[in-house]
Amino acid sequence: MMKQFLAATLLFCSQILLAQEPVTLKGSVTNMDGHSLAVIYYSPLKKTRDTVQLTNDQFELKLKIKDLQEIVIYPYNYYKYAVPTKDPNKYFLQPMLDIFVAPGDVITINGDAKNLWEAKVSGGAYHKEWEQLRSVTMPLETENYSLLAKQYSKEGLADSIAFNKYRAERGVVKDKNKLQVINFFKKNTGSIYAMYKFSENLKALKPAEIESLFAAYTPELQESVFGEKITLYLDKAKALAVGSKMIDFSATTLKGEAFDSKNLRGKYVLIDFWGSWCGPCRKSNPHLKELYKKYNTKGFEIVGIAQEMIPNVEKAKAALTKAVVKDGLPWVQILNNEMKDDLDLVKTYNVKGFPTKILVDKEGKMIWRGSGLDSPELDEKLEQIFGK
Repeated sequence: MMKQFLAATLLFCSQILLAQEPVTLKGSVTNMDGHSLAVIYYSPLKKTRDTVQLTNDQFELKLKIKDLQEIVIYPYNYYKYAVPTKDPNKYFLQPMLDIFVAPGDVITINGDAKNLWEAKVSGGAYHKEWEQLRSVTMPLETENYSLLAKQYSKEGLADSIAFNKYRAERGVVKDKNKLQVINFFKKNTGSIYAMYKFSENLKALKPAEIESLFAAYTPELQESVFGEKITLYLDKAKALAVGSKMIDFSATTLKGEAFDSKNLRGKYVLIDFWGSWCGPCRKSNPHLKELYKKYNTKGFEIVGIAQEMIPNVEKAKAALTKAVVKDGLPWVQILNNEMKDDLDLVKTYNVKGFPTKILVDKEGKMIWRGSGLDSPELDEKLEQIFGK
């Protein structure tokens, strides 16, 4: 433990000393066919994309980076090795090369545009930790991309059974990849890179598990920028935990009527976060209609909070209206897109997936929360409240 403490202290001191030094990327990438290499990273002011042109397959690029972060590298606008989709104008791009870097790092990359994510990488303050995780996730990325190519090949597109088989196999590979990442940050509680991966995968864990694992990390890592992110997440999770008071809000409904959640006190209310684009959300609507019909006269209400994927508010409203009419939903609907500049309810309620449902009691206390398709827990809860 003392060795981990000293190592972490030295690393944080070196970060301060190197804070003004750029990250240097250099090396060679073959088969680029005249295309540039793109790098996405966070500069001191914003998320940035830089490109660099190669000369005789060689390149060098300096990035103005002041914080530890994972950067993304890929061939820019290069689709020669991408997987075509059913739409001839769209492609699945290859996996990108992600590298964890610190200010002052000099990183050497030698690879091939055909499979840049498999490039040989050397250099950097955290190379050993990064390579430890990469050694188990990179083969899975390769396997997933290979299955994707088979899924969208002429044979795969012509045979629905084969298409669905490859899709299912990809799902298994993705789950394995996710498990490898989780195992990495669970087992390496003295590593700043592990803490970073931990902070990027919080929604894969339950709050109690996050809190327990976070306590296992060194105090220095807990106080890092990644540790602060986890602390904020936990604080928000506790504020929104079952048993806490709901966060009240006012809005204008899809029908243009004024709405205030406080006016629903005295009733049990199900807040349904969904969207017209969300398949599982739409599949759950028939059952929600059954519950509404069964319990509405007994003091049960539903409030739909829709998040549409269309940037234009009017088009988003049209898409939501169409879905509400088609699915025959009789309860109040609120378009989050329309009000999120004032109060983003999806963020306020820490919604990480759709659908998410929250049951609130007569006093405004959250008594149940669930995500995904219909859960018997909600039915059981309503039966306990209203009876069969």
